[in-house]
Amino acid sequence: MPVTVKWANGIVVECDGTRIIFDPKASNPAYQNIFITHAHQDHARGFEFQSGFKYSTRETYDLVKAVKNRQIQHWKPISYNQTIEVNDLEIEAFNAGHILGSAQYKVTSPDGVVVYTGDVNTANTLTNEAADIVKCDILIIEATFGSPELIFPSESESSTQAIRWAIKTLKHRRIPAFQCDHIGNAQELIRIFNSLTTVPVVTHPAVTRINRVYESYGHKLSYVDAGSEEAKNLLSSKRCVFIASKNSNLQNNADFEVALASGLALRLGWNSKYFLLSDHADFHHLLKYVIGSNPRIVLPCHGGLLNGRFAKHVRDRLKIEAHPLGTEPTMLIPKDGKIRIRACERTVLMVMRMPGFEYPINWIVEQVTPLGFSDAEVKEALRRLAGKGLLKPFRGTEVYELKNSDYLVDKTESPTGSRP
Repeated sequence: MPVTVKWANGIVVECDGTRIIFDPKASNPAYQNIFITHAHQDHARGFEFQSGFKYSTRETYDLVKAVKNRQIQHWKPISYNQTIEVNDLEIEAFNAGHILGSAQYKVTSPDGVVVYTGDVNTANTLTNEAADIVKCDILIIEATFGSPELIFPSESESSTQAIRWAIKTLKHRRIPAFQCDHIGNAQELIRIFNSLTTVPVVTHPAVTRINRVYESYGHKLSYVDAGSEEAKNLLSSKRCVFIASKNSNLQNNADFEVALASGLALRLGWNSKYFLLSDHADFHHLLKYVIGSNPRIVLPCHGGLLNGRFAKHVRDRLKIEAHPLGTEPTMLIPKDGKIRIRACERTVLMVMRMPGFEYPINWIVEQVTPLGFSDAEVKEALRRLAGKGLLKPFRGTEVYELKNSDYLVDKTESPTGSRP
């Protein structure tokens, strides 16, 4: 059958019995090839599964190891612009611009191209280059900020606001303390203060572990770990900024003036002090990605209720078919006539699974046309399959019988991810 995509505790792409899954939330032995986009926990749970081969960039692997501090089984590296083959599918990784090592994946099949962005950022930052925009037929795109009111200021504007607040706080003999994602936003904040000020930066140990991974890949970060004597002196003299993860409890420290550094403050209606420092694309940048990728179908995901809202804007503004990624498969029907007929042939064969059983042509048409093929294409596919000796016609061409079902056996996926 043609390529299908759906949500099944992860983004599932299937083609002729070959199944791969991206960013799975739960383990499922049916998916032996797992592709992980980046190291944030809500996308990286696949590393914890006992079964399946896990593909990610080396940077993502090192970040996850720094957080989990344990070995990861059955991991295989994939680099940007590298292609992995899994039977008839080719999976290529591209920069997603989100955090260190974040990847989006392009899946090329005989019927067309599917792209899954993972979390994506199409703007340059101090620690990441903007995401590649990859052309495709089906675009599965995150919609975390997929609504017109969710627009970020430029990073220079957010940086200026954060620095001004920090300096003012220090003048009042308080320590400016930022809570943020310990992977990504924390390192961006460090670079902001390193580049634009001479204020020392003290980091929580959870942030320090991630800093060291960034440094191992060439990022220059100047900071002091909170557990050191130097950090204790800086904190006691109130001559530094402090950077910690979002789940750190900083409110009980009387010396701290706490602010959140995250784009989620905009979406959650944050009431306390915050700065809109985000490693995601906002609404306008999401639309920019869609326009650049020029897809036939857009399937927003990871945005909750915003998935449907963003899909509506894509339909209304860009006149592109769009609906939220769901549990029902979305099929990629080829545009080229000859390729469409071949795809229709495969679909017919999958519908007629029982050799020796007589299938009326009207029943076959009823099963296949809802998947996106015309009556004429189904009848042409039947004629060709009969000509190849795979089907046997009866009563003229009113009934067909399947002659051989060997080709219906699912292809075995090689444990190396290569063609067997």
